[in-house]
Formats: sequence, structure tokens, C-alpha cells
Amino acid sequence: MNKFFFIDMEMTGLDVEKNRIIEVAVIVTDINLKELERYQAVVRQPQSFIDAMDEWNVNTHTESGLITEISRGRLQQEVEMDLINLVKKHFGNRRVMLSGNSITQDKLFIEKYMPRFAKSLHYRIIDISSMKAIYQHVLGVKFLKGHTHRAMDDVEKSIEELSLYLSFIDERKLESYQPPPEDESGDFF
Repeated sequence: MNKFFFIDMEMTGLDVEKNRIIEVAVIVTDINLKELERYQAVVRQPQSFIDAMDEWNVNTHTESGLITEISRGRLQQEVEMDLINLVKKHFGNRRVMLSGNSITQDKLFIEKYMPRFAKSLHYRIIDISSMKAIYQHVLGVKFLKGHTHRAMDDVEKSIEELSLYLSFIDERKLESYQPPPEDESGDFF
């Protein structure tokens, strides 16, 4: 693995059966978290899904301005093709490990509503939220990300957060580390 595929989605809610994707953002970075490419799209959804949002989602997506952009958004199938093409460009035929905060939730929506894109995903994920739990609750390191609830802002904050956590790794210990011999299962990725 020599690149990361950071993704975040905004949805009309968290119930994958009842809610829909309304915004997608991706930043592809190299292994050192240097940005290589970014992508953002608002996803058009039928008004019935917007009208069915709960109070939290209405307030949040109104405050962020996202709610006014949905009717002018792109078709979900177009966004899905863009994501597939982004993966092909940066990862070829290799499966991609999604990276981001609480990425399992996004992956559920991808599997349900973007099944062609889902086929290009690895079963492993890089969930920054898991690292947050360890660093915050075990080590007392806290990252304040803010609450804009726009997909690109959240992706940028995920990269900043991962960078913070990685900065605590002692590189001197890594230099002396001797990995065990590879087993027959092959490549981790």
C-alpha cells in the first residue's frame, strides 16, 4: 500500500435502509499523507428523502448549506462512476482500503447504494475513530475536529487527525524492529 483513499459521506440519516447519500468527498494521499487528488460532489436525491430527515439532520444540513445544494446535485450513478475512475487512476486493479472516521457507516451506504464502487473495496478499512478511542481514552491525546458536517471538511480533519496520532510513534523503535518472516498468506493488502 503506497496511497490512502480517505472518504467521507453526508447522509440524510444513519439508517441505510431509509436514508440516502447526499454528499461525497475523497482525498487520495501518498503514504506520507501528502495530498495527490481530491474529489467532492453533492448527490441529488428525491425530495421525499430530504423531507423525511429528522430534526438533527435538517438543522445540521441547513446550517452547513448542504440542504440547498441537494436539488442541484449530481446523479448518484455519476458520482459512483467518478469514484470508480478515481480508484482505477490511483490504485489500478488493486482493492482499496477506505480510510476515515467511522468509515464503517460510509461503507454500509456504499455497499447498498454504490455496489459497483463497492466491488473495488478491500474488506479491511483504516478507521481513524479506532485510533481516536485508543489515543483519547488510553493516552489522553485529544483531537478537536469541529463540526461543520461537510464531507470535504471531515476528510481534511481525518487526515490531520491521523497525522497527529502518527506523530507520537517513536521512529527509533521502528528502526530496530525486526519483522517476523512472511507467512504463506502473502501480502497483507
